Amino acid sequence: MDSQQREELLSAYLDDELSAEERARVERWLADDAEYRRLHEELLSLRSDLQALPRHKLPENLAATVVRRAEQQVLR
Repeated sequence: MDSQQREELLSAYLDDELSAEERARVERWLADDAEYRRLHEELLSLRSDLQALPRHKLPENLAATVVRRAEQQVLR
């Protein structure tokens, strides 16, 4: 299995989207591979940082406003 597939499995592991067999495989890799553990820790940290970002509510008419402004720019 290549590194991209291992990373995709790790991402799915963090999202709790794996079968029991796949989960056990990822947990073996985490136990045996220091680099894989480091990636796991980085992804956990990134997830935490993203969840800590402030949430902004966008106006309901945002799409219409963007289109209208884009059309105005084209007409200039």
